[in-house]
Amino acid sequence: MPEILNIERLRDPELDKLARSTDLEGALLAVKHLERRASPLRDKAFDDLLRARTTAPKVRRTIATICGKRATPQNHALLGLALADPDGVVVRNAAKAIGQIGTLAELTRLEALPRQAAEVQASVDFAKSLLSYRHRLGKYRQPVPAAASIVGLRGGFELAAGSVDASKSALAEATRDLPGIGLAAHGGALLECHGVKILIAFTDAFPDPGAIGSLGSRDARPLVIMHAGLSVDRFVLSQHIVTHPGENGAIELLGLRPGGALTYAGRVRLVREGVAFEIRSVGGRYSAAIDFAGTYSPRTGAWTFERKLSSEQVADPGRKTRTPQAL
Repeated sequence: MPEILNIERLRDPELDKLARSTDLEGALLAVKHLERRASPLRDKAFDDLLRARTTAPKVRRTIATICGKRATPQNHALLGLALADPDGVVVRNAAKAIGQIGTLAELTRLEALPRQAAEVQASVDFAKSLLSYRHRLGKYRQPVPAAASIVGLRGGFELAAGSVDASKSALAEATRDLPGIGLAAHGGALLECHGVKILIAFTDAFPDPGAIGSLGSRDARPLVIMHAGLSVDRFVLSQHIVTHPGENGAIELLGLRPGGALTYAGRVRLVREGVAFEIRSVGGRYSAAIDFAGTYSPRTGAWTFERKLSSEQVADPGRKTRTPQAL
């Protein structure tokens, strides 16, 4: 199709027309290019396409996902339309996007949704949980796994730590790649694993001392983990790291994939230098076994790792060993 082969040459009005066409492949490409160009026609086109029930579901699903990339008034309004879509996958994608960038008003909208099909409802529930951690509400907490589900690390290897300059450069790159997360401008730590860059970064008000000191009393999503390398030439989100106060003064630490699967668990302690942490893998098939421990000092901005071990295999609580599906 000449329109698709020459899509880079199309002017914005031509892209707008293609996005509204019945040519599914062309429409999807046009939607993505309107977004990439930040076209002034983008918002109106997306609004019309979400409202028109004749728009192919795949196009509406794609728009819902795109709107989670940046927290803008236009995207919030578009996600409100997507939540009312009759297609469950559109609702699921909108819920995921709202979990990333949503406001307290959007949490109320999620709470008001009627019960959805199981897979969609799981995404809605995780979005409510993530919003609650992000806004420090103390609601919809993730369950802490039983000790028996924490896996042991066998045959591990030490991850290489990037330099301070490399960490700053990676954090700047990740901020451009993932503008909707709200990464803090400092305090990142870069690790490397077999050609993959792993970036641990603070979000929102963290890593300021006052915010870190409040972890013992309020829920939070203080960190995210991102990765880039091999077949991925830009940073993508790997994990949300959330915390909440636990029993007997403990601070629970959980690592959750963007879809909500629990992969890591540990604890945080407030210490004189700042915060100390330990985290290991929960039995599952999606992540390599890890064993991390160390401290972070908000005064110096320095991470000190006592251990930063990973593995090419996952040992589950049943003592079986299997290769992870994704590192």
